[in-house]
Formats: sequence, structure tokens, C-alpha cells
Amino acid sequence: MIKNQIRMKSLINIFITTVFVVVLTTSLSAEYPYNENPVVLASFPKVVEKSDPLPIPSVWDGIQPQKNFMSSVFAISPEDDSAEWKANELNMANELFNKLPLPFRICTKGIRRVKEGSSPQVAGYVEMNVAPIVYITNSGASYKVFSGYLAHEMTHCFQMSHPDILSAWEKQFWTSSFFISEPKTAPVSDYGAESPKEDMAESVRLYCTHSSLLKSSFPDRYEFVKKYIMNESEFPDEKID
Repeated sequence: MIKNQIRMKSLINIFITTVFVVVLTTSLSAEYPYNENPVVLASFPKVVEKSDPLPIPSVWDGIQPQKNFMSSVFAISPEDDSAEWKANELNMANELFNKLPLPFRICTKGIRRVKEGSSPQVAGYVEMNVAPIVYITNSGASYKVFSGYLAHEMTHCFQMSHPDILSAWEKQFWTSSFFISEPKTAPVSDYGAESPKEDMAESVRLYCTHSSLLKSSFPDRYEFVKKYIMNESEFPDEKID
């Protein structure tokens, strides 16, 4: 009887130990979803089938149809703040949203029109770790640069939703430590050299507006943006009148 009891206790202990190891292993896998390769990212959003672009209201239809289209089709809320949206600005925003892949676009929940940021030179901004809302200033709403600035700021919303992809970008393109943080190779702009966040955002801006330049001059950044941010979508260069 005693031997049977000892044998039963041993079996119970083995069972408990096995369950504990399985649970512990599962927890560690969930906490660290990708390996040491900086571009193998298990947490990247699932690929969504691309659909044909939808017909966008004309500028001549006015402001409200543009706002209604943006809210209902893209689930992005356009709001007036210290400045008001114009029909042509909303039309350009809808044109950009219409070509952006869903996993990137859904990270932005709203766009607000303001007069200026912390200085007149600020084209747009996002309050990081506060809300995924893009603020566009008067200077940022300029026709020739609007879609690029909007794509740049939307990238910051994407970074809030996908810090693992931002970390992978930093690991691949930056040398970072407690004492120093600098790019391993030249970013696409001087502003991009300020931080990994701005480096990624500037690369996305160029990807959306002058992709051929990014592809020829910064091929590694182009491939990263294409694969891990833009869901394999590629865009022709913008034509600026």
C-alpha cells in the first residue's frame, strides 16, 4: 500500500512538472514573438486581400461628401480644429488612403486640421503614446507636399500599434546603446537622422511619393517598408504639377 502511494505521488509530481514546463514555454513564446533576425516578425498583421480603389467624390462635390466618404469607407475621422479642412485637402487625403494597404491605414483613427504646431515650420505631428490621430498644419496642407507629410505622420500611428516593427527597424538600420544612437547608413533626409522613428517615417513618405528614388538610392529601406509596413503594395511616383 505504501509503495503504491509513493508511486502515485511520483506520477502526480511528474504530471505537474510537465504541465508547468509546457505553460512556461508557451508564455515565453507569446512574450517574444520573433527571433533574433530583425526582420522576422510574427506579430505583423495578417495579409489582407487588395481591393480595387473606390471612386472618390470630386473636389467639386464639396467638403461634406469628402468627410462622409473618409469616415464611412476608411474609418478615419476628419475633424476641424484651429483650422478647417478644405475640399481639395480632403480629396488628396482620400486619394492617399485609397491606395494605402489596410494594415497600415487602420492604425490611424483620425486627422485634424490645425493652423500650426510648435513652430510655423511644423507640417504635422502626432502625440505619440496618446492617440493615433494626425494633426496637419497650414504648411503641411500645401498641395505639393500634403500626401507625403500625411503618410509620414501616419507612420507614427503605425509605430504605436507595432513597436516590434519599429524595434526591428532600429536594429537593422541604427546603432543604439545607452550612450549613442546613430544610423548605420545615411537616412533618406536630414530629418530622418534624428531618430529611428523619424527615419522610418521619412522612408515611408518617400515610398509613397517618390518610390523610384527610395528603391534606387536606399534599397534596404525600400524592401523593409514594402514587406513589413506596406504589405507588399508598391506605388508609382507622384506627379506634381
